[in-house]
Amino acid sequence: MLDKNIDHVIVGSSYLSYFLGLKSLGANKSTLIVDDKRFQFGELFQGKFTELDRSFIKKLGELNSIQAFIDIDQYIEPAPYFIHVNGAIVRLGDSPLRNFKEVGRKLHGGIKNKSKEIESDIYSNILDEVGPEKFNNLFETFCRDMAVTTLGLPSTKHFDLSTFFKCAPPFLITLFDTISKSYSDQDCPIGETWSMRCLLYSLRGVFQDDFSFSLSKFELFHLVVSFLSPSYQLNFQALDQALSIEFAAKGGQLRQVELDSWLFDKNRPWALMLSSFEGVVCPGDVSFIGPIPESMPIEISPVGDYYKAVEYTWDCIGENTLLPSEGTTFFCCSDAIGTETPFFWCKVKGNQVVISAYLLRCEGRKFDFYVDRLREYLLKEINRTHSITPKDIKNESVRELRDIALSGVSAGGAFEQVSSSKVQVLDNTNISNKVLVGGVSYWGQFRKFPLGKYSMLLDLCLS
Repeated sequence: MLDKNIDHVIVGSSYLSYFLGLKSLGANKSTLIVDDKRFQFGELFQGKFTELDRSFIKKLGELNSIQAFIDIDQYIEPAPYFIHVNGAIVRLGDSPLRNFKEVGRKLHGGIKNKSKEIESDIYSNILDEVGPEKFNNLFETFCRDMAVTTLGLPSTKHFDLSTFFKCAPPFLITLFDTISKSYSDQDCPIGETWSMRCLLYSLRGVFQDDFSFSLSKFELFHLVVSFLSPSYQLNFQALDQALSIEFAAKGGQLRQVELDSWLFDKNRPWALMLSSFEGVVCPGDVSFIGPIPESMPIEISPVGDYYKAVEYTWDCIGENTLLPSEGTTFFCCSDAIGTETPFFWCKVKGNQVVISAYLLRCEGRKFDFYVDRLREYLLKEINRTHSITPKDIKNESVRELRDIALSGVSAGGAFEQVSSSKVQVLDNTNISNKVLVGGVSYWGQFRKFPLGKYSMLLDLCLS
């Protein structure tokens, strides 16, 4: 039987929600997680993991006695991926050394070490200095040190570029400085740096949930770490299941229901109406952890422009698509940057192609209005490098995903200290009079966390 008086109600079910729930139980608060299926993170956000994420989750588990986090390696598997950047096909997600060499071979023009009139090979210099046998170990040590250091900070306001510098080996700082100078060199011919800029733009969409060329050095360092990092695919459904068992064992309550409505007393939630026979709970505090609430009695403000993912599943005739049969392939063309469809990705499973694209969300735009036009665009773009035509598609299904990315957001410039932005939670049950509510917290992409999931997890830890 569900308790009617709950100290902390968390809406949204994910490993982030379960961490906050376990943290709340550790503070002796009665805690309920409402698994409302309308408020879930997308698969790209939850599933894509770097070594930095892996080390952080593992250390978080050790510090908080969360066994599923300690055993994170049971829930991930290697997941290399490809990025098409202006004709170059870059394979990433392997070992740090292999990723480093791959970027050096494919995008060498975007990373040059210039000293007066002398141009040196930064890749050869780093490998000569570090030695191939030490490269991977130094990177893994850096990721472990980052987990320990960031979890020891008093607040996220103390997490900035100097935190990275404190933990990074010299070769990583050298590589970052070189890319940073090249990236910000306005006089550099566009051909020399454009491919690297496109790569970083793509990675920002994947790992920082944002599409913008304007970024701080803090964010840029994170992107350099991301393209060097091994990539993993997280089985987040299995991880959530393991965490739900730990959560229940420690006294937490979980209900797979929808939040129908709420009542307020002095602009604070007084009662939550659940779509179940258990009906009403009276919360102390309420936390929402997810992307954008849709068809729910709350609204996040400000929202601003954002992209939402759309997925096409094509059953093709014959295996003639010529797309890679392993991992995910991301596509970013320079002439698509800044448009309403800047980025798309696909997976191939036998004769089936699953292709997803971020589309700029416009007020009043209905799903059916853009399905045909977006399909035509994706077929045209993918045929720049691969063979797939409308005649190859036997059956098609289309759906909107829960993955979102922000449009043109910069969290800060130069060596600024960078933290998430503030948002307000509104009660929208009365459309003509939306009221700001207190006692309610929100964690999701619209908080504009500068390092995406990593910053969001740290904020949950230190809040």
